[in-house]
Amino acid sequence: MAEIRRDAGCVARTTGGGNIPGLDSDNGRLASIEALVSLTTILLTLLVLFGPYRRRCRNRLLREAMWTSFTISFSIMSYTVGLMQNLHFCNRLFPIWAVFLFYISISAYSVGYNEETKRKKWRVVVQLFLLVWLLRSYTETASLYIPLGLLLVISMIKIRERTIAFRIAKRSFGLESKIKLIADFMSYEHEWSNEDHLDPVKMKGYHYIVTGEDETELEPKPPLYLVPLKKDSHKVVTTQMVWECDGELLINDDSDGKLKDLCLSFALFKLLRRRFAGYPLHECQQQKTWRFVHDGLLYDLSGNESYERAFRVIKVELAFLFDFLYTKYHVIFTASIPKRKIIEFLVIIVCCGMVAFELNGYHAPIGSINLGDVDVLLTCLVVIAILMLELFEWVTIVFSDWMKVLLISKYVKKQSWRQNRPLKKIIEFICRRKLLKRWEKKMGQYSLLQSYDYNPPRWLYMVDLITLGSIDLPKEGQREDTPVKVAKQVKKAILQLLKTNNGGGFSNGSSSLVRNERRDLLWACHLETHTHTILVWHIATSICENQWNFGDAIDILVATTLSKYCAYLVAFVPALLPNHAYATESIFDAVVDEARIMLKGWKSLEERCDELMGRHETEMGNRVGDERPETIMRRGIRVWKRLLGIREDEQQPGPDTVIAKGAKLAKQLLETRLHFKWKILADFWVELMLFIAPSDNAEAHVENLANGGEFITHLWALLSHAGIIDRSTSPQYAHP
Repeated sequence: MAEIRRDAGCVARTTGGGNIPGLDSDNGRLASIEALVSLTTILLTLLVLFGPYRRRCRNRLLREAMWTSFTISFSIMSYTVGLMQNLHFCNRLFPIWAVFLFYISISAYSVGYNEETKRKKWRVVVQLFLLVWLLRSYTETASLYIPLGLLLVISMIKIRERTIAFRIAKRSFGLESKIKLIADFMSYEHEWSNEDHLDPVKMKGYHYIVTGEDETELEPKPPLYLVPLKKDSHKVVTTQMVWECDGELLINDDSDGKLKDLCLSFALFKLLRRRFAGYPLHECQQQKTWRFVHDGLLYDLSGNESYERAFRVIKVELAFLFDFLYTKYHVIFTASIPKRKIIEFLVIIVCCGMVAFELNGYHAPIGSINLGDVDVLLTCLVVIAILMLELFEWVTIVFSDWMKVLLISKYVKKQSWRQNRPLKKIIEFICRRKLLKRWEKKMGQYSLLQSYDYNPPRWLYMVDLITLGSIDLPKEGQREDTPVKVAKQVKKAILQLLKTNNGGGFSNGSSSLVRNERRDLLWACHLETHTHTILVWHIATSICENQWNFGDAIDILVATTLSKYCAYLVAFVPALLPNHAYATESIFDAVVDEARIMLKGWKSLEERCDELMGRHETEMGNRVGDERPETIMRRGIRVWKRLLGIREDEQQPGPDTVIAKGAKLAKQLLETRLHFKWKILADFWVELMLFIAPSDNAEAHVENLANGGEFITHLWALLSHAGIIDRSTSPQYAHP
């Protein structure tokens, strides 16, 4: 005779003889549930902890692995909830595990990117309602209803925050009101200052808005319906106000200027957002804009030249931009939201305490294997995970750059804050701490002559087959070299050229050749596209590096680093270059095929460079393989004929190929004086780098911010603030 027994609101069905139908199967499912809960907890916790590093990670495979883990964890959690509802007995800890895992997953979801589609968001909402049903079915005691219900409410609040952040980020590409206010303000910002009394070092005359514009309630005025901000407004904080603040915190900051520069980065981030929203940059036509970079950012707060400061300011600015587009920081730091976060934190602590109290006297449900200790330990693991993640979230919020800017702005506006010494110490403690690197500080590298014969491993095709093509595979010849740290010498060389420029734009390297009196090399800048120019000069630089790399060490470092970085952009990030991305990819693929034909059989880089320079025509015995010396001789002669324009076979690459032009340019450079050759190359690559950086394709830079960021994006932002927003003002020596 069957009897029904209750255990804390759960119903277990047994038989009079003690034999439980499906006992082995149910206990197997229980063990699976416990294992899956443990796995999901650990996986989601790692994703939350390492989520902030995703923007600093250039490794595409690692990023894909993290996103795959996040997706899998959601599926595992849904499967686990299904198992919980398919047992003949139930465990009162099931709803605790399910709700806590859902809360952790929302935390992982929140520190991720805003790239999820509406379909994925609806999946989260559907899962939320399933948990509500599970909670209703499994829980009958108010002591569990209250904490679990509160956790679900907080989860819904987090989902709403993410949705709002997503919508604001999307509107930033068109009609986001705050961006329009900044755009309106910059159209008349120059009227707030006297052009004759500008001081870019002290930010005198530069009223870039830091905070407070969203607190204004002014109405647009005709005829252009601009929002007129008042110069004496007590709500708005500008960069000039930060620099003129008499508080001890900011006066003592003049030693390194990092706190003031943090506010400057935030103001510049607001200006840069206009490029993504499509608003005009009115200040580009003003001389003060060029002076801001030329006479301001390229100096420290003491007035001394500083080539590191400009990149430091831009690095923080792009970090703000990333947070705005891909996280919910800008939602958290709107009015009243931080107070609500404090309440959320306290509620979660209370909920975890109530759940821990429920573990007293817990016994495994009737009909299951006796794993009471395991269940308790597993519940403790989940509770501890939530407490750790909440603490981690609060630490990242408190020590975030957004909090620092908010505190400094309040410090500037409120006299009482400046007179409160303990408060000043607290603000200084928070502002002087940096938890995470804002950028990896590395440049991608690619060498065509070393990687043209690269073939992706076959196992990658199996991965592509298993993942149904969801992972982008490298193409033939597309093997990235080890990224290198951006050297100080490279940054200094670029900014030195920017400083000597009058703000009128840059050529694609032609001006550097004229300055160095090498007009005979100008033909290599008059090629069909900018992609041709990059690859021809890259090949020539690679040959010079291999054949004769003696010279000034700084020039060699600058030339080779930028050469390989520009080639990397061609091979991996063509959307950031002047030509159409697909056209650049097509040219790159064709050049790889040319190299495979012309350099077939030659293994080492030295052999490949010798082949291109025709030096194998007299070398008989240094080829490894089965070919005879006379075959090697004929190969060398064929290369020379191709370079000279004598074509034996129309199907073979001729003198019009990028490979042949690169070899021709290398020959001219190798005939140059030893040290002067590398100065020519370094000057060329620096100028070309500044030429290709300006771009109207802001969306491409946004996408690469989510993939770790690129050095060219830093230059793009810097030139934008100098008033150089495209190449139209640059001398054109090459066809677009």
